Amino acid sequence: MTENILQEKIYTTNINQPIDEIEKSIDDFFSEIIVRRKDTNIHESLQAASVIYPNYYAGKITEEDGLESHFTSQINLIRYLNNKREYITEKDSTNFELFETDYNKMLESIRLSIMCNKDEIRIMGNSNYGIESRFQQFVIETLAQNCQKYFDEQIINKIIFGIDDLEINKWDDDSLEEIKNFLNQHLMVK
Repeated sequence: MTENILQEKIYTTNINQPIDEIEKSIDDFFSEIIVRRKDTNIHESLQAASVIYPNYYAGKITEEDGLESHFTSQINLIRYLNNKREYITEKDSTNFELFETDYNKMLESIRLSIMCNKDEIRIMGNSNYGIESRFQQFVIETLAQNCQKYFDEQIINKIIFGIDDLEINKWDDDSLEEIKNFLNQHLMVK
């Protein structure tokens, strides 16, 4: 049972856009997460998902007002990016045959799972191929800069940020620099 419409806005950008447009798309996505965060514990909080390819990016709040799984949203982002306008539902996510091709395509991306409540944001990412492009590096760095911005403004008090083998469990003044160093060291294209 697939659906033809997603309720949540999809934020996309690609390597061919000017830097300020790429930044704006990511900033707007992050801002929506902050505005819509829930006053719950972190495990029942607002969920969002992203996929980052070497040349393009997509992110969205999960369906069901931010309660759908990250996995289903990531599959639907892949479908959107590949111009498939039939999206899977949470119930469909148990029928692998419906999305096997999309799943294999998803494994080529850096996948981010995001949770946010009134005090905390968690951004956890993983990849099968590492950071393959400067575009991916820029997207992740821009997300980290947004974390720093909302931390400095005391809008978010706790940030957990991880990607592959980088894990920051307590955000401080050195965290953004630590992320930048990690990205520089793990960038496959020098």
